[in-house]
Amino acid sequence: MPRIRKSITINAPVEKVFEYISNPENMLEWWSNVTAIRDVSGSGERQSWTFDYKMMGLHFTGMAKVTRSRLNYERRAESKGGMDANWYWEFRPVDGGTQLRWVIDYTIPIPVIGKVGELFIMRRNERVARFAMTNIKEKMEARPPGKEEMRLHLRNENKVKRLPRAIQEYMRRRFNLLPEYLELLRCFEYDGQVNGKQVRRISIFSPDKAREKKLLIKARQDLEQHPELLFYEGHIDSEGNAYVADRRAPSSRVKADYS
Repeated sequence: MPRIRKSITINAPVEKVFEYISNPENMLEWWSNVTAIRDVSGSGERQSWTFDYKMMGLHFTGMAKVTRSRLNYERRAESKGGMDANWYWEFRPVDGGTQLRWVIDYTIPIPVIGKVGELFIMRRNERVARFAMTNIKEKMEARPPGKEEMRLHLRNENKVKRLPRAIQEYMRRRFNLLPEYLELLRCFEYDGQVNGKQVRRISIFSPDKAREKKLLIKARQDLEQHPELLFYEGHIDSEGNAYVADRRAPSSRVKADYS
């Protein structure tokens, strides 16, 4: 049975991290394979839920239940369906923050995936778990931007940036995009309005595509002069909510619904 072990230090109190992990609906924010959470009921050792997830382009439905829960200390759960698994979370206070340890023992549905895909799945699951821990850390350490902070962004409107975490999470869920692909995209951020509300607008492009066309995108004006390089557009509101629309030509859209 394959096993994944991950550990990370988070600059947030144990109580906050434990509460976040204990809400199954939050899995949509940090676990890229999960596509839906529903039927959440109970709490503590009586908690259970149903989830949908994808693996190598195949979609599965599983059911999970908590088998042990010690407040702010540990949490165990087991899941059945497609890829059966036992989950273990350990929370330890350290220097005002949290040392989070995560262990998963799981089975691979060989009749469905096949022996050829088994090694690929194991490697991919390790990578996805690493991204998951990073997502949890960033979510716990983030704070909503204040009005003054949004004004300060004006200074950086022409700076090429990585995609904000909220935008990445939204695009992963809506467009089934892999974290590795999202890490390659870049964007420009600038102030704007949507439905009369102040937002932070996001214009997203692919540096790789720009290089293919022998174009250099260093400022937002460069992107505006080459609209064919605009892949996505979106915004983040003052409460941190994200929205993104696909601006690519239909012929250039590549389905990324595999993991």
